[in-house]
Amino acid sequence: MMIIGLGRGVLGTENLIVQISSLAALSLLLVLFCHLRERHEREMFRVRFVSEATQRVLLPPLPELAGPLHIASRYRSSEADTKIGGDLYALARTTTSTRLVIGDVRGKGLATLSATAMLTGAFRAAAHRQAPLPELVAYLEGSVGRGLGEFTDTDTDTGERFVTAPAPGNGHAAQ
Repeated sequence: MMIIGLGRGVLGTENLIVQISSLAALSLLLVLFCHLRERHEREMFRVRFVSEATQRVLLPPLPELAGPLHIASRYRSSEADTKIGGDLYALARTTTSTRLVIGDVRGKGLATLSATAMLTGAFRAAAHRQAPLPELVAYLEGSVGRGLGEFTDTDTDTGERFVTAPAPGNGHAAQ
């Protein structure tokens, strides 16, 4: 714009000054928006990375083979941009059996992490005791009940926290 204004002899005119000022302001705004977008993209990358790492720790991929069982699984979160949802699963291979729990935590996303960790941890610990399945279910129900009862009164939905998982034998959900 300056070269054109110089070539035409209109470098000091009000019209050219306004055009150059507008171009400079627009360029600054574009640089600012690009910076903000790149910062947001970096932040989203970190959030996705943490989400995926958390998912792998809480719900590691199931093996394709567990004893005599061939397993195929796929986990899809209901929340966009995260890998964490309200569903859970865990597998434990004992000397005599393969134990698998599949469940659902009330809610979705990050709010479900503590209940998911509570149930999957209790399952992994208890499954290797090789207790009969009704005893395993009773243990899990007690562990989750105690764990969910530890939430303070300041939590918004203390009375509404629960985990459901099919109980063996009767086809009903244990809560």
